[in-house]
Amino acid sequence: MREEGLTNRQIQSVCTKAKRYDEEVGIKGIVKDASEKPVAGIDVHIKNSDLKTQTQKDGSFKLPVKRENIEITFSSSKLPQQFLPHTLVINSAKKDCYPKWTDVGVLKLSVIIINNSNKAFKYSSKDGRFINNGNNTVTDTKTGLTWAVKDNGNNLNWHDAKQYCKNYRAGGYTDWRLPTLNELVKIYDPKIKNRRGYHVTNFIDINYSPWAAETRGLKGAFFHFGAGKAGWYPQSESLITRALPVRDGK
Repeated sequence: MREEGLTNRQIQSVCTKAKRYDEEVGIKGIVKDASEKPVAGIDVHIKNSDLKTQTQKDGSFKLPVKRENIEITFSSSKLPQQFLPHTLVINSAKKDCYPKWTDVGVLKLSVIIINNSNKAFKYSSKDGRFINNGNNTVTDTKTGLTWAVKDNGNNLNWHDAKQYCKNYRAGGYTDWRLPTLNELVKIYDPKIKNRRGYHVTNFIDINYSPWAAETRGLKGAFFHFGAGKAGWYPQSESLITRALPVRDGK
């Protein structure tokens, strides 16, 4: 008999009839951050079932289930998916009615959690350079600049980009602006790629090329994080350009 995504009560019923019931069955593991600190509040879910739980204060989780090829997913409303453990596919099925707990071990986030509040995580990169402040802003500790966590989300011309930055209000700050070319260059890193394939930290979600503050006649400067090169583009055009607000720190 094969049970597909059974609940704990259903499993108890099946195995009680077989006189082989044991509550200690299922999947277990621990979620830690990149500094080996346990992380609470991460959602753990068995795909294609209603089985789900959250990690506890010690980072541990348990899910009662007997099923072949279990796919475990991790999610959090407080942390982007790219920083969570990868989806796991394991086989916990046994010949007897009840398998013992299948331990998937320690699963690591790719960031260091600084503070875990009810509303958001404050977390940093492994090297400590970038800090997500939990309010849609990212601090670059190397330059002291504070960046928006992502660009504006769609292509726009230089004038609209400048206005977008001026009106940006993340973190409660009102002094956002277009970055300079030099400021954009300083977050470019040819050794890494974000989830979209651009050479920039995953802490800042950049897609296409952000406008820079510099102008030259009717053209504005931009920086391409794929090629690692600056360029000049008509200020009235918006084919490949976006807005990435920045401010001068605290």
